[in-house]
Amino acid sequence: MIHDNLIFVNYQSRSGSTFLCRLLDEYDDIAVGIESGFPGFPFRVLPTLDDPILDEASLSAYLDELFDDVRFKEWGLDKNTTFKALSGKGYPLVFSDIFTYCFDKYFAGNTSSFRIHKSGFYTFCLDEVRKQFPQSKHIYIQRDPRGIFSSIKEADFLYDKKKGNIISFINGYKKRTRVINDNLGEKDFLLLRYEDLIDNQEKVITSVVDFIGLKNKSKSEDTSYFEKIPENQRHLHNNVKGRSSTKSLDKWSTRLSYSEQAAINTFLKKELSVFNYPTLKPQGFKPADSYNSIILWFHFYLSKLKTSTTKRSTP
Repeated sequence: MIHDNLIFVNYQSRSGSTFLCRLLDEYDDIAVGIESGFPGFPFRVLPTLDDPILDEASLSAYLDELFDDVRFKEWGLDKNTTFKALSGKGYPLVFSDIFTYCFDKYFAGNTSSFRIHKSGFYTFCLDEVRKQFPQSKHIYIQRDPRGIFSSIKEADFLYDKKKGNIISFINGYKKRTRVINDNLGEKDFLLLRYEDLIDNQEKVITSVVDFIGLKNKSKSEDTSYFEKIPENQRHLHNNVKGRSSTKSLDKWSTRLSYSEQAAINTFLKKELSVFNYPTLKPQGFKPADSYNSIILWFHFYLSKLKTSTTKRSTP
């Protein structure tokens, strides 16, 4: 049953999750699916156990949104066939019903014992995912926030064409860190660092497959995970084709401005410490950085004020 051997890979974009999945996909008994933004993306799993789909009209609306997703289209499923199959199951329907059907169809003919679903937004709704997939396991890959933000500035995105906003990024990193801390020690949750994966790939991957419970550790000669990524998404993941190098870990020091480095050092000081990332002196000071730093401080504390006001006004 997919419910018994399903692993969710959680992450923040540009954290090395695709590289991790490429390495796991090399094992004969592990199958890694491609990404999709199911309705509810990026903060919820829908429909929930408390608010399920109760009729054909609601199911049709859900599938309209699902099949409109640029990534889910690459799963190669037919909407009408999916609708008939799911409505035939009877109501109510929840996310696990829909996801299990779609994943089974996507992996039709694949005999691997373990299946991996790679999607970063499950981080924020782990309680609901655990309720719907009680036997599932969860892997979170973490990376130095300076490395992530540096990569975000250079990257393209399917869902958001805008370059990263550092204040939004910092607040998002804080939010994810709180979730990670809440789950450390849970038997179904594994945290690993991208930097450790690059430094000692064999050791980290061994710990991951042991956590998954993989018994058959034979590998396939087919290591073409990059080719499984849809063509319209491959440009987002060019770095996974080869073996990543430790030389890439500190590129952020030349890509981030002095004020950006200082902001991450200051506002993510606690988070850097939690994950054992060093607080390094910012490099590349320019006269404009004095002004930019003041602006970043202003916007950061303004964002905290807005968040605080929203929480107080929420009944």
